[in-house]
Formats: sequence, structure tokens, C-alpha cells
Amino acid sequence: PHTLPCGLMIPLCIARETASHADTYATGSSTTIVIAITARRMIRRGRVGDAGGAGGADHSVNEGLPIGVCRRAIRAEPVWWLESARRLDAAGYKGVWCWDHFMGRGDAAVPVVENWTILAMAAAQTSRITVGPFVLNVMNRHPALVARMAATLQIASGGRLVLGIGIGGAPREHAAYGMDFPETPERVARLEEAVAVIRALWTGG
Repeated sequence: PHTLPCGLMIPLCIARETASHADTYATGSSTTIVIAITARRMIRRGRVGDAGGAGGADHSVNEGLPIGVCRRAIRAEPVWWLESARRLDAAGYKGVWCWDHFMGRGDAAVPVVENWTILAMAAAQTSRITVGPFVLNVMNRHPALVARMAATLQIASGGRLVLGIGIGGAPREHAAYGMDFPETPERVARLEEAVAVIRALWTGG
């Protein structure tokens, strides 16, 4: 997968499609980092600890490990998702992430929150936490549209968007929505093209 540096109009992160849907934190200069691995390393170095535990001091989330939490989109309701975002923001977490799916495991009866809609609402109801997709499926939206949506949310949120984008999965979901879902090599090529288009539109290139 590609990794792009920050410094554009929107920080851009390319997250690994094979990463676990566990709690994760990502930055614009690295691929997805699984928190458990990073936490263990920081604890060993004495940078995070409980009172009387490793590190010998009590650290808040904001002062220690910069943790972002990925909340599910499948079998989720908007009220629950937004309450989670508000509580994470109040607790000092660094980011909240949402999957990009339209259906729950191919079953139209399973409730699903749409990624971009819920992220925009979460940004409006929080004040500090970053918001981002984990990760946008490149097949779901035209890259020029993504560039415009991301730019709008970045400005409206006061610079709190981090955009993750990948090659996507869930072929049954695409079939149900009448959307193309080509083989992996073509999706990889489309991802590379989408990144180039988005960067060009953001920078005027």
C-alpha cells in the first residue's frame, strides 16, 4: 500500500486493507498502526503507565499514547455512533474512525451507518478529536467527488479530517448496489489513480 506524507490541504493516510478492525491510530506519514503493538513498546520504554505501574506515573490519554478508536459501521445506529464519538472526544482520545460499508455482510436488513454522513455529523458534535474513514473504498466514490467532500469537511471541522483510502472489499455489497468490483490488480490501479487525482485537485496541479 502507498503511504503519503502530510502537508497537503488534507492529511492523507493510506491504511492497509488487511489491518485488523481493532482500535487503531493512523498518521499521515505511516500506514495503520495497531494500538496493542505500539502500546506495548511505549510501556516498555516507560512512556505510559498507571500510578505505581510501568512508567511510575499516571498519564491521561491526551498526555500518553495518541490513541484513535475505530467504531463499527455494521450493526450500528447513528445515535450510538455519535454518542461514542462525543464520549471519546471528552475522554481525550485523538481520533475516531468509521468503516466504509453500505450493507451488513451482504444482508440489507442489517443496520449500517454511512461513513461520510456519520463522520460529518461527528465532526459537528465534537471539538477536538480527529475524524476519518477506516478506510474509504476507492470503488464507492469518484475521486474528484472525494476530493471535494474531504476539502469541505476539513474546512468545516477546523482541520480535523484524516482521509484513509484503500482498494476495498465486500463484492456482494457492490453487486447489491449495482457497482463495479473488478479484480484486485485493477482496484490497485484505481487507487493509485485516485490518489493522484485527489492530490492534484488539492494542490491545483
